Amino acid sequence: MASKRALRISLVILAAMLLVSEVYAGGYSVTGVGSRARSMAGAFRAVADDWSAVYYNPAGLARIEQSQLNFSLGLDSYRPSYDPNVTIDGYSFGFPSGERYPDDFTVNFPSAAGITVAPFGLPLTAAFAAYQTYDENLRWDLYRFPYGYNQDQGLLPITDYRNNYDVVEFHSAIAKSFSDDRLNVGIGVSLRRVDLYTEGIYLIPSDLDEPLNARPYDYFPTSSMINAHGLGFGVNVGVLYDVSDDLSIGGSYFSKSTVTIKGDGLDAFYAPDNRDIADNIEDPDDSLNIAQVFSGGTIIQTQKLEADVVVPSEFGFGIAYKPSDNVTLSADFAYTMWSDYNDIELIVKDSTGPMRLDDWPTIQKAMQKTSVIQNNWDNSIRLSFGFETLAMDQFRLRGGYSFDQSPVPDITGTPLLTDTGDRHHLAGGLSYFIENYELSATVEYVAMPERNVDKLVDTNGDGVWDNLSGTYNNKAFNTMFSFTIRF
Repeated sequence: MASKRALRISLVILAAMLLVSEVYAGGYSVTGVGSRARSMAGAFRAVADDWSAVYYNPAGLARIEQSQLNFSLGLDSYRPSYDPNVTIDGYSFGFPSGERYPDDFTVNFPSAAGITVAPFGLPLTAAFAAYQTYDENLRWDLYRFPYGYNQDQGLLPITDYRNNYDVVEFHSAIAKSFSDDRLNVGIGVSLRRVDLYTEGIYLIPSDLDEPLNARPYDYFPTSSMINAHGLGFGVNVGVLYDVSDDLSIGGSYFSKSTVTIKGDGLDAFYAPDNRDIADNIEDPDDSLNIAQVFSGGTIIQTQKLEADVVVPSEFGFGIAYKPSDNVTLSADFAYTMWSDYNDIELIVKDSTGPMRLDDWPTIQKAMQKTSVIQNNWDNSIRLSFGFETLAMDQFRLRGGYSFDQSPVPDITGTPLLTDTGDRHHLAGGLSYFIENYELSATVEYVAMPERNVDKLVDTNGDGVWDNLSGTYNNKAFNTMFSFTIRF
């Protein structure tokens, strides 16, 4: 009877989460995995005694005494703004000044996990979990054709800047205890699904001579879109040691993954509409393709693309101390190798465009997708501090703070990233226990500084700016709900 009741409750909770997941859509960077760990601001490597140990430290799985199922749903809401200052000598290149906001939405990321203790009578613990470790989803309407370009603004996409980057992990792990259960060791293998959808306006410098390159014709706007995905593998290992009944230390490492993503690309060249130039300026050897460049038309080219995307490696160390039976204090240090997430080189496998594109060198140059997406990110650290206390027999309260160093330099700062600088996380949460069931809730506030990008930068010298200057602001409000059944 009890098992049937548990099954019914589990199915109801899961169905509710799946229904909610159809309502919300993204706009955040994931700040952690698991309601309990997130409510302690990620200070969990030396605690690691629930399903999220799969992510933080698989060695902690060996501490779990009961098999369990968990369903979680995170709702994250970032609130970025951007005030463009994309100018040279006071001239704006199509980015009107004034504070701008992206599409306003809240993202969800459901997760599920199952843990079994002593499977088939073996002296170990096994777990499987599916969760999301990285997500970025922003959609902006930023660009306008400049005065004198004479193009219909309706030709531009409704959202001309968009970025959706997802990493979903399907993770399995095992753990075992040694030395009278004081030493715990775990290892996990993750199948990683990477999805990348990015779209933006690239201003391509004209290769025409004066007076044909006079403003606003010194840069040609080209809309570029990439939609690709791929699969890769990663491995994580962890160690957790109980120095005493009150003190534990733990460490873990997650390997990097190089994931080959494949998909589609699309470029659209927006020709300025200037009939005086198109009809009256001679092109003696038909090499400048003046009539086409100033025709006012839109030329579209589609592509098949391939690229390697690196999911960075990370290692961390944690400590947990219990000053009393009802209180746990914890601290974590993590170091993420974001320098592994270096430039993304796009390889064009196939291209379909206008029949005469090869005869229009100026347009062809403008439509050639930037061969490298510049990142130039730095390695970063994260410091986390958390606590957990048993308030009453059925309640546990938690809280935490973390400092998350930004890996993104100004030279690649764009509205396609929610990261405006070093982040400060304040978190809190509670769990309610009834028999073998646990209901948990977490709230987070993420504060980020104002980022001022004061100049446009072309890091690789291809003539295309790799950032957008202006003022960036952001903050976030996050929640997570979790249901666990133990048996």
